Amino acid sequence: MARFVFPADYAGIGAQSQPPSHRGVIDATHSIRYRDLASFFMGFSVWNARNVCLGSEETVEWFALLGVEPVPVLQDGKFDTTAIQALSRGTPRS
Repeated sequence: MARFVFPADYAGIGAQSQPPSHRGVIDATHSIRYRDLASFFMGFSVWNARNVCLGSEETVEWFALLGVEPVPVLQDGKFDTTAIQALSRGTPRS
């Protein structure tokens, strides 16, 4: 089993699903159903000693150092409500 050890004053945040099924496929259901996940634990943020969430690039660097699979990036850049709503509807982004 993998062990992710952050410095004592840092925190890694993620979601854990069930270990792979007998077929080797990792599925999970939270508020929506996920299929064929890359790992049974997927990280989405790292917080430092000042309780500040690190930026996406630094978060991905920490995850790479510790062997944590990051969640896929759906939107990068300035928050755009229209783009997020399009993702939830499955419509193409412009």
